[in-house]
Amino acid sequence: MAETTTTRVALTRKMLILVAAAALFCLLGVWPTWRDQRRVKNLISQLRADDAKVRADAANELGALGPRAKSALPTLIDSLNDADTKVRVFAVTSIGRIGDKSPRTVAALTAALGDRHGPVRAGAAIALSKIGPDAAAAVPALVERLKDADDPVRAYAADALWRIDHKADVVIPPLLGVLRGTAKDARSIAAITLGKIGPAAQFAIPDLIAAMNDPDIDLSQAAEDAIKLIDPIIADELGLF
Repeated sequence: MAETTTTRVALTRKMLILVAAAALFCLLGVWPTWRDQRRVKNLISQLRADDAKVRADAANELGALGPRAKSALPTLIDSLNDADTKVRVFAVTSIGRIGDKSPRTVAALTAALGDRHGPVRAGAAIALSKIGPDAAAAVPALVERLKDADDPVRAYAADALWRIDHKADVVIPPLLGVLRGTAKDARSIAAITLGKIGPAAQFAIPDLIAAMNDPDIDLSQAAEDAIKLIDPIIADELGLF
């Protein structure tokens, strides 16, 4: 009986130690890190699957992990050459969400600007815009994309260029071209970027006033906000404050 009690006490102590250790690991972030690494490893394997849907889902899930999926970057970069468009779109988006600023990542995203599908090119521009000045090597390719046939690509390329080197004279004309176009989301991005540029985008005010009266609510709001940032006096005269 005494031996059984001793055994139970020993087991209870072991369980308490394990519980305490698990709690400490969670407190220090060790357990979530280990769990994430295991998940990333599995997703990397899925990026090499034969089924395109499996590859696309894996690329998308890696983006949800953000910087915690940094070890997947080499495989995601390889996925930018995947035969499936959706895989490439998710791969470029996830690379942007991971937030790596290394020359290798910048070079891969720069190459993706030449993809044959617009959503991939737009995704590459968005990812480069998040990198900012560290993506200076991508400037020539982004300038080329200001002549892209797709309005969203032109808008995101202009936004990226503004974030990277702040040359208003380079990006304002293509932004105005997009704003005068018909692609709703791209027009909103153009208005938002013009607002970021501020007073240097003064001559965009007439186009922004026209956009402010557009039936699309997102575009109208983006135009109003841009006018406030570019010229508060005109914004006040228009009753925007």
